[in-house]
Amino acid sequence: MKVKFIINLEKKLRICRKLTWASIVTFLFVLLLNSLLKSNPITIIIFTYLPICLLLPGIYKEKHKTISMLCFVTLLYFIVAVNNYFSPDSSYLDVLEILILVIIFIVAMLHSRWKQYSLYQADQN
Repeated sequence: MKVKFIINLEKKLRICRKLTWASIVTFLFVLLLNSLLKSNPITIIIFTYLPICLLLPGIYKEKHKTISMLCFVTLLYFIVAVNNYFSPDSSYLDVLEILILVIIFIVAMLHSRWKQYSLYQADQN
């Protein structure tokens, strides 16, 4: 099997890793602010955090399958954020959530794919 060679792959991975973590932390912070603004009970806040927190150990270990799963989990949050945005009591934090989720999705896709390529390139050497 011929593997596509990507120039500066390690540099791209390093940047994607940082962007992935920065966007996740930012999203969790905005999600907390939005939940507090809407006066959600603590059980709802914990339930909201659960899906993304389950993925954090795998993302820390840089497992490309877990990073790919982050994309799917992000879509669930995206659906809720868009629904919240179109509700009568929406706020600017809903728009911020949507923007951060789009960034997480794109960065996680790139991170996962480039991580796979790096593993294939390491096997070729």
